Amino acid sequence: MIKRLFLLGFLGVVSAACATKQDVSRLETTMLEEIRDMADRQDAILAQLGMAFDSLGTQGRRDLAGRGELQRQFDSLGDQIAQVMALVSQNNQLLNELQAGRSTTAVVPIPGGGEVTGAGGRDEPSLFYGAAQEQFRRGSYATARSGFEDFLANYPDDDLAPDAQYFLAETYAAESDAVRALQEYARVLELYPESRRAPTALYKSGMLELERGNTGEARRFFERVELGYPDSPEAELARDQLSKLRS
Repeated sequence: MIKRLFLLGFLGVVSAACATKQDVSRLETTMLEEIRDMADRQDAILAQLGMAFDSLGTQGRRDLAGRGELQRQFDSLGDQIAQVMALVSQNNQLLNELQAGRSTTAVVPIPGGGEVTGAGGRDEPSLFYGAAQEQFRRGSYATARSGFEDFLANYPDDDLAPDAQYFLAETYAAESDAVRALQEYARVLELYPESRRAPTALYKSGMLELERGNTGEARRFFERVELGYPDSPEAELARDQLSKLRS
């Protein structure tokens, strides 16, 4: 947990290091705003922790001395506060450098025109996808959606493209936008029918239709999973749903 803020700051930089400058600007701006907001909240929390720590004073330490584990935890709290404060400072410095355009990351050309920024030899598509995934895990679905859309625009043939398309659909499903989710799940089948995400997209589509009361449509999705991907884990789930619908 202590290193989480630094990770978010790193991901903010990564998001600017994985695609063309023009394509990444929208995602970068949104992520910077969210990271700054989190940094402000942590600053306030840390200030409160620091005051609480100081208020215990010397007498509090004497009272705790001899209580073994409590003393160790008390001292550890002080170390953790110092570490997090240092990470907040590092995070703010990274953000300031990013906004001021002082990044020292090298810019290299990409086939077909444009440019990407290298990141220590790392795989740029993976880093860009990872930044979008982190936003999805945090529940920042709009930001994640922008990241997945930009990833697909820049790397439509990458091995991670089916995953990006699938999680693009998932951002809409998480926001209870069934219509858009179904459209994006359909794109998984259209663009990446042989991927591991294809049967999952079909099954999720069936479940969405089931939740909307469209049992006929749901049945057709489950049947497509069973017939088209019989050896997939989703096929067994689809068979269970079909059994329930027939009962």
